[in-house]
Amino acid sequence: MQEFICPICGKIHMIILYKCECGYEEIQRPLRDYSDYNKILFSIYKFSKGIFNKKIEWNQSNYDLVNYSDNRIGIYEIYDDRAIAFVDLQINDKIIEATNGILALNHNVKSLIINADNLDSEMLDESNVRMLFIGNRVKSILSFTNASLKYLEVDKNNSYFTSQNNVLFDKNMTRLIFYCNLKPDEEYTIPETVKVVSARAFTRCSQKDDLLKVIHCSKNVKFEDPGCTPSPYEFIKIIRNK
Repeated sequence: MQEFICPICGKIHMIILYKCECGYEEIQRPLRDYSDYNKILFSIYKFSKGIFNKKIEWNQSNYDLVNYSDNRIGIYEIYDDRAIAFVDLQINDKIIEATNGILALNHNVKSLIINADNLDSEMLDESNVRMLFIGNRVKSILSFTNASLKYLEVDKNNSYFTSQNNVLFDKNMTRLIFYCNLKPDEEYTIPETVKVVSARAFTRCSQKDDLLKVIHCSKNVKFEDPGCTPSPYEFIKIIRNK
């Protein structure tokens, strides 16, 4: 007898169409080909988006905190066995920071929904997170180092950041902060509003990924030095509009 595994919690079901105890519902017939990793990610993405948009109730993940000497509290580590980790933490008069490596070596979590004040640039270091949902209170992001993402979204009520087609920008879209290196596109056109591309925006895009090959942009866009060897721009052609 064939078994069907929930992509969110891993529970085994014996029928094709099912509603899992975790809340995920398989309604597609014929069944999705779950041997295709990208289709699994897309199912996780759709379910995560429902949680992010408050259309699906979802319990927050467990986490450990660290208190600093000033008014900051760090989310030190997040624990979850499901494909989705979710933390929305607010404490009066405290600055909440998601610290580096909060899901390090957690092989289950593919999606992180996070709402805090500050996100460390190495927050996703050593993780298997492939999609990131940024809440409305997040006000500090430098970039994301060592992150391999396919999907990225920002709460529409966030006053500091926005996203478009899985690319992270400041709210006014004058600075491109991070480009998801697992996006399937071979070419990308930077919006005309962008004046600066952050140093780490494209560092996860390289020849070995065999994805992004060409960037189109205004002749006035400034690319900050990525500070790494080799530079991603050795593998990505930049075409500037005349």
